[in-house]
Amino acid sequence: ETLGWAARSPQFEAVARVQSAEIAIFEKDYDRAAEEAEGALLVDDLNVNAREVLAVAHRLAGRKAEHARVLGGLLDLDPLDHLARFERYLASGRTEDLETCRSLVRNELPHETFIEMAAFYDRLGLRRDAIKALRAAPAHASVLYWLAYLQRDSSAAESAAGLEKASAASPRLVFPFREEEIAVYSWAIAARPSDWRPKYYLGLILWGKGRLEEARDLFEMAENADFAPFFIARAALLEKTAPGRSEADLVRAVEIDPAAWRARHALIGFYLRQGREDEALAAAGRAADDFPSEIPLRTDLAQALLAAGKPHEAARVLDGVDALPYEGASDIHGLYVRAHVGIGLEAMRKGAWSDAVQAFETAKLYPEKLGTGRPFDPDFRMQDYLISLCFDRLGEKDKAAALREAIREYTLGRDRDNSPSAYFGGLVLERLGRREDRLKARELLGRGAPAPEVLSLLRELGVRR
Repeated sequence: ETLGWAARSPQFEAVARVQSAEIAIFEKDYDRAAEEAEGALLVDDLNVNAREVLAVAHRLAGRKAEHARVLGGLLDLDPLDHLARFERYLASGRTEDLETCRSLVRNELPHETFIEMAAFYDRLGLRRDAIKALRAAPAHASVLYWLAYLQRDSSAAESAAGLEKASAASPRLVFPFREEEIAVYSWAIAARPSDWRPKYYLGLILWGKGRLEEARDLFEMAENADFAPFFIARAALLEKTAPGRSEADLVRAVEIDPAAWRARHALIGFYLRQGREDEALAAAGRAADDFPSEIPLRTDLAQALLAAGKPHEAARVLDGVDALPYEGASDIHGLYVRAHVGIGLEAMRKGAWSDAVQAFETAKLYPEKLGTGRPFDPDFRMQDYLISLCFDRLGEKDKAAALREAIREYTLGRDRDNSPSAYFGGLVLERLGRREDRLKARELLGRGAPAPEVLSLLRELGVRR
């Protein structure tokens, strides 16, 4: 009834009718299901969900020609709709139709495709079809848990045997996330209360839905775990509330799997976030020695060296990094900038102004081997401002003034200036003292200060109080 009211709105009509059609299938009213699905297609003829539900309704009603026609149109619209091919198999029962469906599921996690089908059929009350979909899936712990759950009433012995297999299956690359799976793993926890795995899996789902307290409780109950990623995950959950326990979990992860680098990476990150620079540097040095080819550990070492105030050593480590482009590679370039800015700051403190200029110019480069390219409009205001201070000391006033003017123009040309370098734009606007710039200068300087080592040097030079 509620969906009927929702269907009165053009914005919600298609989705409301699809959901009404699913309810009708659950109630075994296949004619009404077909009517609702066809109504959804009148509103949105590209609605894949409506076509899938319509195909199921025709199959269950025994309308073979209509079923085949809908599947043909669905595959014309979406050639990668695996449910359509599985529906063909359910209608024909032929092994070759099943193999055709399975052969075209070529993604990285093929079991998830079949679990998605199973969840769809189970939602419609078609448990047998859901079980068939899972039996067609590649072997995987998640599939085994689903099968055991769906067979719990119809075949208790087979369900128990399946749950035993699921508990023995490797938890590697098992990442359940669906709302429907909360019931699956809650049932598994009740059926095998001593097994840590379903607690871990359910904890991952609830964590992904922001239910952190429940996730923590489940992770706390899984004390007999022997899987390093579990302890890495629990450490992340506990870091803010119980950092001591978080550290113990990360150390445990390293002990369980000393041949894996990710636990080392997580432990180093923990020490850095906690401000424990000496321990971070010691752990990063050991990890980089044990895994010399792992780029994340090399960058961890560079970050630890920077935290320990050793920019020259950090720069040498980064010189040995050869990272392929990847999402997040800008973090490595950020370390590169920090290292060479740190070198420049050291030179300024020694009065080596020319050396400082060279270091800051180097900090403006984008080495290709660090995995990130130069942006179209890079923000070099921090480097250029520091260079202008060096030029002032070198007596090259014209060069310093030209840099400050360039910084001013760059700053005034940006409407939304959320860059960390905006502070230096504010410094220039304040120094130039032009009436039209003063308001913007106050705004930028009030947003936040630069890194402590930079701010400290500015104070030493009398630039800021």
